[in-house]
Amino acid sequence: MGILIDTSVFIGWWDRKSPYVHLMEVVENELFYIVICSELYAEYLRQIGRLYSGSPRTALEHALQGIKTMIREAEPRRDSLILMNAKDQIHMDCAHNEEYPAHLLVSEDRHFRDVKDRCPLPVILTFSEFMCDNMRTSACGDAKAVCGRVKQYGIREVFGSS
Repeated sequence: MGILIDTSVFIGWWDRKSPYVHLMEVVENELFYIVICSELYAEYLRQIGRLYSGSPRTALEHALQGIKTMIREAEPRRDSLILMNAKDQIHMDCAHNEEYPAHLLVSEDRHFRDVKDRCPLPVILTFSEFMCDNMRTSACGDAKAVCGRVKQYGIREVFGSS
């Protein structure tokens, strides 16, 4: 199953801030792959550049080195059906790519929660929902159930033609 990590959550992990420090352990334990596209990579770089006095590219590459077996690089889908504000559209475009679609999007951004009802995939979870006791709460369980149905039957069967 694919997971897309919103910039603020990723930067929290990169900066080793609590509670984000354990994010990649859960990703690895749940056997997720992390979806990343060039625009999202560039966004991560911009944010790291604000926090880091050295080379942001070197810092990001170093961070990604430790998780590279979990990363799937994809070309974003330019005709994403879910429209967001310009700053967040790259996340939806990346999530809806053809090669490695994201089934989950982990974000603390209110804009993503606002589109939850019209966005069948990715299932949008807050960081707390994602990290909950190995994903055993109802929100996490629901997300895994939806993703399981999509994997078994395909997205068009589960959600219709969208």
